[in-house]
Amino acid sequence: MNTQVVYALITFMIALVLYRPFATRLDHVRYTIFCLLAFVAPMSSQLFYTPSFYGTDISNLHNNHTIDRLSLMGALGSTQYQHHESQHLFQNELLQDNIILALLTGTTITICGILSRWDFPILYVKPEAHYMVDIVYRHVPSICLVIAAFIHRNNQGYQEVNDSMQHQVACFLAPLLAGVWYFAGTYLFRRWHITMAASFIPATIWALSKNPNTQSIFSQWSFYDWFACTLMITSATLMLDYFDAILNTYPYLVTNSAKQREAIQDPARAPYWLALGELMLCLSSERELNPLPIRDMQEAIMKLGHSGRSWKTMSILFPSNLRQEMCMLYAWFRLCDDLVDDADEYKEGRFALNLIRTFLDEAFNGPDDDLKTCTSEAGRLAMQDPSLPFLDWDYLDNHLTSDRLAVFRCFARQAFMLCPKAANALTDAWAIDLKKKPLKTEESVKNYASLISGRFAELCTCVIMYKTGHGNWNGDDFEARDSTVLHRARATGQCLQLVNIARDIVADSHEGRCYVPLKFMHDQSIYTTLKTRRPDVVGSKVLKGYALNILGLADSLVPQGHLGINGLPFEVRDGVRAAFEIYLAIGPALREAENFPIRAKVPKSRQKMIAFSCIYGLYGLRQKSMGAIRSLVHPLGLSYYQKPNPSF
Repeated sequence: MNTQVVYALITFMIALVLYRPFATRLDHVRYTIFCLLAFVAPMSSQLFYTPSFYGTDISNLHNNHTIDRLSLMGALGSTQYQHHESQHLFQNELLQDNIILALLTGTTITICGILSRWDFPILYVKPEAHYMVDIVYRHVPSICLVIAAFIHRNNQGYQEVNDSMQHQVACFLAPLLAGVWYFAGTYLFRRWHITMAASFIPATIWALSKNPNTQSIFSQWSFYDWFACTLMITSATLMLDYFDAILNTYPYLVTNSAKQREAIQDPARAPYWLALGELMLCLSSERELNPLPIRDMQEAIMKLGHSGRSWKTMSILFPSNLRQEMCMLYAWFRLCDDLVDDADEYKEGRFALNLIRTFLDEAFNGPDDDLKTCTSEAGRLAMQDPSLPFLDWDYLDNHLTSDRLAVFRCFARQAFMLCPKAANALTDAWAIDLKKKPLKTEESVKNYASLISGRFAELCTCVIMYKTGHGNWNGDDFEARDSTVLHRARATGQCLQLVNIARDIVADSHEGRCYVPLKFMHDQSIYTTLKTRRPDVVGSKVLKGYALNILGLADSLVPQGHLGINGLPFEVRDGVRAAFEIYLAIGPALREAENFPIRAKVPKSRQKMIAFSCIYGLYGLRQKSMGAIRSLVHPLGLSYYQKPNPSF
């Protein structure tokens, strides 16, 4: 076997193992299409140069000047195959070259994905850029690539069959690359470091691993040829990311039908690719896009700030289109929570809660019939955005700052895919916070946890299912919606909220809040002490006892939480499970602490270990291994071999 095949396979497997947790459905389709094209390219092109096709012997074919050196195999060096006297050797070399080119394609796609997935692609789309940017980034490079290929062709003497193959691959791919840069040149230039790195790394590996002593077509390839090939693959990969981001942010450019928008969420289905092709043909420039959705998304991400760092880290494992939706939803959730909790007086908090309820009612049901238009500047901008529903934006503009209004607009764009009951239930939880009344029983604190985080988890599930092509779970489509999955999702969120309450007893007390049930307190004056920001008076052991009781409530919901995660689409389970397990690790940290900490934290090393085990499929491996060993040692069960209890 060609040593280059071995090196190529090892490189591809290493890259694929690293990228496995991040691979999306679009990546799977991209692997299938690009690698298949790369695999069949040498084979299909070589058919036109074999003796069986022309009915001549090899020597006559080698001297035949009718071979088109501008064809693909003319660029790949097909004449190398024609020196083989053995048909078996010819087929073996051809198959190995097919494999090498397919592995190169897969490795380039993988490296590009590893390097590019840490940012939102839509943030590199600039509708407000100067019109000269289009000319400089798209048209000029495309024209230069075509001219360079034409000049290089004339300088290489293509009339002679035995001419050197130097740089002919780069010459052949230049016009194809020009077409890709014409469509997505602005995006490729803005992410030039990703484009160059994802092309340079595999090109260098393949150029260094080639064997010049074989009859492979790649034995004549220079580094420039390898780089041209990988640059073509990288550019095509990033071009798909570019148009995928635009399609998910501006779906109205291709369709206004709700059902068709659902269909284009899944890259594994034909409607997605038809819509993508239509978008590429109809969008002549980024300047045709409305900049408001991108500006709003930037504001939402900035509003998350430090408090949303763990959320953004978890969502890195999600596909980019889902990740941006989840971050915007969480930004709205945190903003509304702050609007109510940070109010100086009850009156201000009540007004903020009513504003949120009015907004939700209009977002899901529409405004009053007498509202015809908006007169404020923010209202006019919203009216000009087809992705926004018609609301009383003037009212919101009068009572919200511009950055907060941007977050509300982000939620309004998502409203059609969200469950109204779940969103309205959040306001009931904020009403409990506003009234600042004690939670009396265990059921009260569990109900609060279900309202605040359980319902938010339900909203997240609606977004996840819609953006992964599983239909609209807002409640209108009963066939798509699975109530069992949503119930388990609520249990997952409820469990995490109980852990959060147990961890933050001291921190909440410093903010004048207390979520410990009165039933846990032997003296109800302790509640007043905690509410008046004096947790030190209560004592560390007492507070730790409260926390352990609440953790016990959370532990009872862990099995349902795992079932809720298992009900999610495969491509998001690892990310959610990693966040879930890291949060649950707070429990052991609290139990092992000598004194009750102000805010218990899981060590970074422990977080990384949990995240690594979850995203690479190693979670629970130790427990499963021990269970398998026990079943071998005690095949009838451990209890069968235990001595009976003498008390019976």
